[in-house]
Formats: sequence, C-alpha cells, structure tokens
Amino acid sequence: MGSRVSRRAVIGSVAAVISTGITGGCLSTQEDGSADRPPTPELEGLHPAYGVTPERTHCNPDASLPGEAPTVDWTFDGGGPFSSTPAVVSQTAYVGCDDGSVYAVALADGTKVWQYETQRRVVSSPVIFEDTIYVGSTSGTVHAIAADDGTERWTYETGGTVVSSPMVGYGSVYVGSYDASVYSLALDDGSQQWTVDATEGIASSPAVANGRVYIASGDGVVRAIEAASGDVQWTYDTNATVLGTPAVADGAVYVGSSGSGSELLRIDAQSGSKDWAVTTGDSVIASPAVTDGRVFVGSSDGNCYAVAAGSGEVEWQTEIGSEVNWSPLHTGDGLCVADDQGTLYELAPADGSIRWSDASLGITSAQVAGDGTIYVGGKNDRLYALTARS
Repeated sequence: MGSRVSRRAVIGSVAAVISTGITGGCLSTQEDGSADRPPTPELEGLHPAYGVTPERTHCNPDASLPGEAPTVDWTFDGGGPFSSTPAVVSQTAYVGCDDGSVYAVALADGTKVWQYETQRRVVSSPVIFEDTIYVGSTSGTVHAIAADDGTERWTYETGGTVVSSPMVGYGSVYVGSYDASVYSLALDDGSQQWTVDATEGIASSPAVANGRVYIASGDGVVRAIEAASGDVQWTYDTNATVLGTPAVADGAVYVGSSGSGSELLRIDAQSGSKDWAVTTGDSVIASPAVTDGRVFVGSSDGNCYAVAAGSGEVEWQTEIGSEVNWSPLHTGDGLCVADDQGTLYELAPADGSIRWSDASLGITSAQVAGDGTIYVGGKNDRLYALTARS
C-alpha cells in the first residue's frame, strides 16, 4: 500500500539525490505587445501540459469542477505514487509514475492503454504535441514517446535528474535539468539545439511565450531566453530559492520564491525589471494561476492568495491550515487547490470561500480538470477520476 507524498517531500527527496550524486476567461498572454515577436505556440486538447498552456497559466476556462465534494468514478493502480501531473488529450490521460513508467489511461473507465518504462522515477509531467509525448525522468533522460502506442521515438541524456516538465514550441522541446542547464532539443530527433547554464540545479519548468523561454533555477535567478538562439535576454535575481514554474501573461512573468525571500513576484516580461512583490509567511513553492486580472497562488504558510495582477494588492487570502505547495488550477467555474496533507479543495475565485474539501484522497500530484471531472494522483499509489455525486 502506497503512502501520501507531499509536494515538499517530492522536491526534497530529489534534492537529496542530487546532493549525493537535483480562451475564455484567461488573460491575454502577449508578452510585450510588439507585432514582430513570434506568436506563442498553441497546444491542442483538454489539458495537454502541466500548467495547461505554453505560458503555464494554470487556467482552463473550458474545464469545470464537480461543484461539490466528489465521488470516485474510477482508479488506476500504479507501481508507486503518482507525483507527475497528468496530461489529458483525446480521451486519454498520460502520466508519469514513481515506479519508473509513463502510463496512458483511458478516461472512460481507467483501463491501461499502454505502459512505457524508463527504469527511474517520473516526477516530470508530460507535454503532448501533435502525436508525441515529451517527459523527463530522474535518470536525467528526456523521452519522446508515440502517443498512440507508447513506443520510443528518441531519448536525450542530460547530466542530471530531470523533474522539470518539458514544453514545446518553435520546433523544439525545452526542459531544465539538475545539471544546472536549460536545454533546447529538436522535436523530431532530440538533437541538442542549444543550452543555457545556471549555477544550481533546475526544478522549474519552462514557460514559452512570444519567442522566448522563461525559466527559473535553484540559485533564485529567473531567465528570459530567446527560443531560437538560446541567447539570454535578461536575468532577474530573486536573492532566494525558486523551485516553482513561472507563468507568463499580459506582459509579465509571475513566479514564487522560497527561503530568505518568500514572495510572489511580478517581473516585466520585456525588460526583466520587478513590478511588485507580495510577501507571504513562508515559501512559495507552488506555481501561480493567472486569469481575469488576478494571480492565485498557495504558500507554505497554509494560505491561498488572490492578488490583483496589475497592482499586487492582496484581494483575499484563505487559510487552508496545511502547506499549500501544489499549484492551483483555475477553471471556468472554480479554483481547485490541494495541501500537503493530501486534502483537495474547491474555492470560489471571487472571495476565496471554501466550497468543499475532501481529506480522504491523499493527494500526491497537481490536479487536472475535465468536464466536471478531476484527475489527480492520490493515496495507495492510484490515479483517481473524481466526479460529482449523482
């Protein structure tokens, strides 16, 4: 029987390994408004990547939540916890597992479609582009897998563990590694296009918008990188640790920091200058959700925050009680969050009031929403499909 795995524990365990050997309601995502920038690539499907969009806005206006404490529709048993966030496309959920496999699971009934074995933990979350899945493993390998049958298309070996979730765009797949590098790999064969070096390992996942790649590293530096060339356009040093993933929307980059500076920051996407920072009571490990002029984020201080995107004013904060280190998901009708005790919540985006909570699931991953259904990793090494009670 599997045990609950917290977000902090997932990141901490990976760091320990490294030290021994780591359009609905969504905001417009125009980075700087200039017409000469390449357009942001588009992904197809209900939830094709961690963060939903290439910009990692964690907003899916086409999805809906159950609206009440859900019931279990089906479960799928893995050989270990599901720390990876599922990607959902074409009636199939694609998800990594701590047993070293990537699974394709039918949404209709939770049956296994195929299994691809990497031999090491898959904490990275898949991205699906056209007919290929891209995902990393803790062996340091980036895998390209055929979506229809799970066969290997190519692999690329980085120099360190990969928990970063890849993103695609402009003919490349981008990913960070705990060897302290960001990689651009050709979609068709995995050949290296460029690398950018940091000074510490990278757990953050890249966001892609208007010809640039935005990513943070463990040294607390956020980078804007030209997608085509790998040239670094700007850096911003948070003077803290950054483990989460930036979200890019309306000319800004939103990212959390941990440690000596526990903040949610807004950085100008064009210049790299800080627009504002909101200080929380503890680390901001979770990646923010951005939509309708608001930024939603959890903190290790046990609160979920709604912040005005333009001004940085805190509009509300809701005390969850336990650390909120899983990234929130904003849908067309609600805000779904989970805490490090494994409890799942739906909040009202307008005022942060708790609509329902369920402590029985032992959540182990960030959540994905469909048409009234939530897909999420949970206790007993299972992937859960949760629906409204009939």
